[in-house]
Amino acid sequence: MLLIRRRLGPGNATGRNLVDRAVGWAWILGALAAAYLAGPPGAVLLFAAVAAQGLRELLSRRGVSRGRDYASMAVLFYGALPLSFALVPWSGYGRVSPVIGLAGLGLVLAAWSSSPPGDARRRAFRFHLGLLGTLWGLPHVAALWYLRPQAAPASGPLLAGFLLLVVQSSDVAQYVSGRLLGRHPLSARSPSKTWEGFAGGLLFSVGLGTLLHGSTPFTWRQAAALSLGVYLLGVAGGLLLSSVKRDLGLKDWSALLPGHGGMLDRVDSLLLSAPVYYHLVRLLLGTAP
Repeated sequence: MLLIRRRLGPGNATGRNLVDRAVGWAWILGALAAAYLAGPPGAVLLFAAVAAQGLRELLSRRGVSRGRDYASMAVLFYGALPLSFALVPWSGYGRVSPVIGLAGLGLVLAAWSSSPPGDARRRAFRFHLGLLGTLWGLPHVAALWYLRPQAAPASGPLLAGFLLLVVQSSDVAQYVSGRLLGRHPLSARSPSKTWEGFAGGLLFSVGLGTLLHGSTPFTWRQAAALSLGVYLLGVAGGLLLSSVKRDLGLKDWSALLPGHGGMLDRVDSLLLSAPVYYHLVRLLLGTAP
């Protein structure tokens, strides 16, 4: 951090942001280390807390907190959220997860069809898709700790670490590449993301995933393909949540994490990538249900 300050100068906004991000990452890595030491129950508790904060950030932006809206929020917080994570250690989670996802997608489509046309319909669709990612996507990260591949029954935490390292470090590579080389916006709805940053993150994620294959049951080809898939889905999740923020006129979901914004700003790349990665791992490695 001292090198960053010295090179860019103490008053440079980019330097301050990078230092804040480093502090934020220190807290995040500390929480992940605690979860690894605590084992699978620790992972469930950690990501349940992450999902609860993300859900809070999402719902608090609706601008309503009374009557039926308050009742709906209470059902989500005290019913749907605990149930999502209570199912994670269950041996049949891998079978019931797609059913939950399809049911959630049905609610998303229902919200779309019942909303007025135009911007209101698009906001309803994006909002409910964000809910689906929070309540269905994030539990899959914790569920990775419980996977028992036939070739390496004790590798569940390593499979979780592979996903987290590839997705989260590619976010950093995207950010740095975009800051240094970015010229062309990736999306009009998210001007801070650029094609140059996208390319830098892509190369980094696939390269890192391929290098990490030796610590997992994956072949190098499987690791490279999975890294590519989770990276693309991570970018899609980030763009989805960015579009919701832009609709709401927000820069960040909250100021919880220094240099990162809110919890949703940090985990948006996991909302779509985690479920797909979880089920691909089960398919590729023949994990027990």
